[in-house]
Amino acid sequence: MSSNVSFIQPSWSDHFLVTSYFALRAPVHSTVLGKGQWRAHPRLASSEAFRNLVSSTITTTMISFDLSLTPQEKWDMVKSTIAQVAKSFSRRSAFNLTKSESLLHRKRARITKRLASNPELLSSLTPQLSIVESQLASLQQYHAETLALRAGIRWREQGEISAGYLKRSVAQRQTRQIMKQLIHPTTGALCSTSNEMLDAAVQFYSNLYSPEPIDNTAIDDLLSAIPDSLRLSDSNQRFLTNSFTYDDLIEGVSRCPRRSSPGLDGLPYEILHLIFIHPASKDLVLQVYNDALSKGVFPSSWFSTSVSLLPKKGDLKDLKNWRPISLINADAKVFTRLLNSRIIKCAQKLVTPYQAGFLRGRFIADNGLLMKLIMEHARLTSSDSVGLLLDQEKAYDRVHPSYLCKVLHHFGFPPSIVQSLSTLFFNTGLHINVNGFLSTPVLQHRGLRQGDPISPILFNLAFEPLLRRILSDPHFSGFQLPKSVCSPPHIHSISSVKLLAYANDIVCFLKNPQDLTALQHHIHLYSKASNAKVNFNKTEAFALSGSRSCYHRIWRTPLLQQQIHSWHDSSSSQPIIYLGFPLHSSIAQRDAYLTSLLSRLETSFQLHSHRSLSFRGRVTILNSLILSKLWHVLRILSVPKRFFLKLQSQISGFVSAKQTPRISFETMCFPRNKGGLGVLNPPLQQSALQLRWLLPLLHDFPCSPTSDFWNHHSLKSSVVLPLLADFLLSHLLPTESRELIQTDYRQAFVFKQLRPRKLIQSLDGVFSLFFRAVDNLPHIFDKVVINPQTALCLTLGDVSVPSSSCPLPSSMARLLCSSVYMTDPISGRLRPRSAREISLHPYLTKRFLKWVRSDHMKLYPFFVRAFLRPSSSFIPVAHTHIDMSPFLVALSLTPKPGDQLRLTSKRYRRLCSPPVSSSTLYPDLPPSKWLLLWRFPLRAQSRNIWYRLIHNKLPCRSNLYLPSKLCPVCKNLEETPSHFLFDCPQKLAVWSLLWDSQFEQPFSKYSLRRALFLLDFPKCRPDTVHAPSVFISTILLAIWRNHWAFIFDHRPFLTDVTIRCVNQLLSVSLQESLLSSGISPLPLPHLQLSDLSSC
Repeated sequence: MSSNVSFIQPSWSDHFLVTSYFALRAPVHSTVLGKGQWRAHPRLASSEAFRNLVSSTITTTMISFDLSLTPQEKWDMVKSTIAQVAKSFSRRSAFNLTKSESLLHRKRARITKRLASNPELLSSLTPQLSIVESQLASLQQYHAETLALRAGIRWREQGEISAGYLKRSVAQRQTRQIMKQLIHPTTGALCSTSNEMLDAAVQFYSNLYSPEPIDNTAIDDLLSAIPDSLRLSDSNQRFLTNSFTYDDLIEGVSRCPRRSSPGLDGLPYEILHLIFIHPASKDLVLQVYNDALSKGVFPSSWFSTSVSLLPKKGDLKDLKNWRPISLINADAKVFTRLLNSRIIKCAQKLVTPYQAGFLRGRFIADNGLLMKLIMEHARLTSSDSVGLLLDQEKAYDRVHPSYLCKVLHHFGFPPSIVQSLSTLFFNTGLHINVNGFLSTPVLQHRGLRQGDPISPILFNLAFEPLLRRILSDPHFSGFQLPKSVCSPPHIHSISSVKLLAYANDIVCFLKNPQDLTALQHHIHLYSKASNAKVNFNKTEAFALSGSRSCYHRIWRTPLLQQQIHSWHDSSSSQPIIYLGFPLHSSIAQRDAYLTSLLSRLETSFQLHSHRSLSFRGRVTILNSLILSKLWHVLRILSVPKRFFLKLQSQISGFVSAKQTPRISFETMCFPRNKGGLGVLNPPLQQSALQLRWLLPLLHDFPCSPTSDFWNHHSLKSSVVLPLLADFLLSHLLPTESRELIQTDYRQAFVFKQLRPRKLIQSLDGVFSLFFRAVDNLPHIFDKVVINPQTALCLTLGDVSVPSSSCPLPSSMARLLCSSVYMTDPISGRLRPRSAREISLHPYLTKRFLKWVRSDHMKLYPFFVRAFLRPSSSFIPVAHTHIDMSPFLVALSLTPKPGDQLRLTSKRYRRLCSPPVSSSTLYPDLPPSKWLLLWRFPLRAQSRNIWYRLIHNKLPCRSNLYLPSKLCPVCKNLEETPSHFLFDCPQKLAVWSLLWDSQFEQPFSKYSLRRALFLLDFPKCRPDTVHAPSVFISTILLAIWRNHWAFIFDHRPFLTDVTIRCVNQLLSVSLQESLLSSGISPLPLPHLQLSDLSSC
């Protein structure tokens, strides 16, 4: 046991700090933590002194090279030298005022110890003790005040707008998962000491990364499913092997992500960039990277990698439940990142469109949407088909090197590229990090290291032969989606969906048990060829239609024969989760998921509610950190209104932070330049997210299988979009007739009455979110001009103005206009049908015409124009085919002719938002002034008070339900918002006495009101040091604090006390301003350590 006594600044406390250290007996299963690996701090690169030191060191090192060294050895020598420079520079920089404080503490301890043993030295040692203690007090005060100022500046500058800063500052930091015990993979014993766990990790990963024999015949059989056309072109091969230019390397290291963990060399990208840009290292860098590309020759440091283990689900004693992430040296990652960008550009056509992972233009939610489409059609047709979510064990870690090389050669990759990748990936020594202790190197002879930028695309290529074999198997039926009479030829090849993949997450669709047998055969072949392993006992099977009966009738025995025990249908309590999307087959499953989702969101709200934030800071957290978890799900999942109401209540409570009266949710959702807070309204945001699919579907309409509609770039590059369009067409067009092929299928999006009944019976249908997104837009068709053919395809409900005096019966609203009106063959315009020409629903038709003639029923102008001859008031439509484009242009869903402006999510939300209501005391505040309020350098509390004042949401008595409305301070007048902050005589005196110190214009209530409500400040005095916004907000804050001190602490509200509070706050603001500009407002403590060396 040991202890020490530390001196504390006397103005803070009259006590000393006693620190004791006890040596306790370690528990049986104590976990010892190692030092881990050294890492240079990225901020070193921003130090001019360090940069100068690095520059001179590189120059010296390059000159002193032995001529016998290879370029790779020279490169490693440069890196290791710079690493030593970083270490020594960091150690020298570490001796700062904190070290000085420790030294003073030790000196004080020696003096007090000498005094205790020799009291006769009191007269000689007391002056020295006094000097040491005064210097300690000065140091501690300096540290405390500087930290307080910096915290205030950092919080004000970043706490309002930086989601990353808020996440790091507010969120609970996830502590590094400590391995307490591990099961040894060989002996099965439970390991708890560091050496035992390191040995267990080495054995486990040695086994994992040791390849098993593969079947070359199986590889050839698997690769035979890849068409010969799927090979890299000569131009692509040349592109891959082109030498790197110096600009390529500089751009590569500059664009690498910051805050990325370095490898064993400890050099982050920021310091590596300093080496790259040094003129003396230019030729060396180029030679090292081009040798790696063309010859497969690498620096030895690229073959050493640290592996960090991240926990997954399951028992953490089992190493299978830890994900190995390779921390690769930054210079090696620059190489693989550059090569990865080249491969991705070339490999786009090599990878099946059913693989959505890690390729440009492919999107994870496309798979979720297609899955939803398949399940909807399965429900509509009562299909017995099932889906299988396959579970691959350590998919990345089991890729065999020979298999990968053969696949790459088959795809036409240049031999030099294949050799380079094989050498780099399969000769690496992995140092496993277990609780900070690094193991001896484990040689990686198979597997793609997770954490390397190039690993995802390499895995896609390695996985592609299996996907292609399943897709090309004529005996594997998959799930058949409907085809319309407008289906283009290529739709027939994709309408039978056999699988969907996102990296190694794959779901297969089985029509019958024969498909299961075929799938098992393909997977077995893939396993023999590549070392892959599929755990059928962890694979999940689910009924696509949700049918409960098909399991026992069809699937039970075949699934159990393959060791597949997990089954999901409409009777299950929870939905099955695919890529984060809940796939529910009953309302109960959906509601159970939404309940858990709201619970998780509530936990997030509570987690982020503890800091003192302004409204804007809370909205930044809300939009960027909390609701962002929701958008992924809401892209696909239709939710009931009650879910949004509960979510709205949670959002309102979080943003308001228990402040009453609350800012209305409607006001929160307005843009900040309109007086709102910019909260993303969840229902509107969900609809805005549909634009990704909605806009391509609405760009045109197909009139035949060869229509240009199918050749649009967005449809040709997608699997889900053409299937969605064809699915809707199959419900709009009779399969046996071609008369209605000219119908514009976009009519179903614009007009509710024209939507197929089957698709709107369920609120959770695949088109329900699309239809809702269109319905949210304002349907202002006053200026729309359509031709008679388009008018006749609409329903009476679509063309009739709603009227409370003459409501339109639903049976009449569903009638087509063509049953009531027809095109006049002479004029080419619409006219009512005569009694003899009416054949369908004569009673309803004649009744509607009677209402129109008697002016009881009014028609929309766009429909009336189809009756009128062309005139100067409108330009008629020249063509005669049905066309919904005029309506879509009015809805902003398609651009006007000649206009390339595309509807964005932001513009969509603005179009769908209600007009700004006047809820403020001064409703005419222009957008520029609102934005100014958010730019002012104010404290969070000051900004909140000012914002609430403008919106008339202050907790004054006139806004609260209290027995008395009288001001508690003056007890004479009603406490309105104005009275609360400045009309009360005691508070008005504060403003009048301080006003002249800031502004040239004499004080008046009129000037104060303009400053507070219109942000129109008088001219400041030449000698003032504060911005007018800071001055005004500081007085608001001081009045606010002293008012509530009077209410809760019963301290009288005194003008002079409030003025002192204002001056103190202004002084702190000035110090923060000086510190942020690089000027320390505090004098640096003067230390005299050398004078005390004799102590």
